[in-house]
Amino acid sequence: MREIDFLRNHVQHLRHVRWFNTMPCLIPMSVAEHSYVTAVIVMLMKGAGDTPDMLKAALLHDIEEGFTGDLNALAKRMDNGIGKAWKRLKRLTMENIVLEDAPPEWDLIHFWGMAQNDVLLKAADIVSMWLYCIEEVDLGNNSMRHVCYIAENWLWKLKDEHDWLEPWVAAIATENAFREIHETDVPASLHYVLNA
Repeated sequence: MREIDFLRNHVQHLRHVRWFNTMPCLIPMSVAEHSYVTAVIVMLMKGAGDTPDMLKAALLHDIEEGFTGDLNALAKRMDNGIGKAWKRLKRLTMENIVLEDAPPEWDLIHFWGMAQNDVLLKAADIVSMWLYCIEEVDLGNNSMRHVCYIAENWLWKLKDEHDWLEPWVAAIATENAFREIHETDVPASLHYVLNA
């Protein structure tokens, strides 16, 4: 049965793929957990009734990472060639591996493709990243402070073209300021991501 194959070979794998796998974390998070949090953020940003397709896209936005693993968001932006190669690998994985098991009537490639290109999903993904990192900071993991600032920076850039993000960015900026998280927390070697 294709549904069982898909669940076993792809969805279940996400429970075992560590998200943010290159950072020291006090409480590891799986890609499955991250996908769920991202879907809830999409609901809160736009309303669950208005975005059923976006909820599907959010839940499936990293489905290929059951095969590829997670690549650090900062590494993806180090060089445009790395970002392009990563996107190509993700697409090849979807087309040649994940879709082999997915029931065709699910139109999985459509929802996954939406997630790769939609601003709402991009913003929800960044908020999910910030939420995880701020929890780590609150638990005493100061190695995540720079990621909290970078997430805020990326959201400010998105907000410039998407006003609906204003309250989200303002709330995150307030939370970061409360914890005295500033640009000075970003190591000089990582400043490239502030312009990515």
